[in-house]
Amino acid sequence: MFKRKFIKSLKIPPKIKDLNLTFPNKATGFIRLNKFKIEAIYLDRICDDKMLKFQYRNFHYVKPDFWFKRIYMGADENNIENTYDANMNLDSKYLLNQGNCVLNKNGVLEGSSFKIEENGKIINSPYDLYLDILAPIPHDFTCKVINNITENFDAKFCNIWMRRRDSNKHKNILYLAVGHSLSEWLIERKLRQIKGKLQKLKNDKKRN
Repeated sequence: MFKRKFIKSLKIPPKIKDLNLTFPNKATGFIRLNKFKIEAIYLDRICDDKMLKFQYRNFHYVKPDFWFKRIYMGADENNIENTYDANMNLDSKYLLNQGNCVLNKNGVLEGSSFKIEENGKIINSPYDLYLDILAPIPHDFTCKVINNITENFDAKFCNIWMRRRDSNKHKNILYLAVGHSLSEWLIERKLRQIKGKLQKLKNDKKRN
């Protein structure tokens, strides 16, 4: 999981703080890598279904850090998830169907989501994700950073990843799971799917 000290060091914008978010006792999420170099981290399970993204900065003239990028507000009854920037301006929209992830014949978990709006423009960008088992991270600096911000976790021996394969542009992007097991990942997404369907039925009943 992520270290509590690291979580406390992250700077959360005032308008995001105004949401009165509650953080879980065990900080879990994902680390996004591109060619095995850190691009961002995601803190999930915030207020059950929300997630925060922090971009990694590593310039020669400043100390490396993570800065707030966006908040994911969780899916509504139609499986649409809105994201907002630091000023709570609508950033993008996703159509989620990760609750329908299945194990294929090779035992690999597969599922797709789509970014359907970005900066007010309608788009259709697929996020074709699947779990994979890879060799240890070959980049020592990346391992050092990861081990500095996590505990009970060894980047050299982690084997749970989510991998994008929807385009050549994203072929080098990996999502390293922190504090998640495969069974937890499956159960959580199935429960969200059920919760969304129940909420939709409740709303439909109100309309009728």
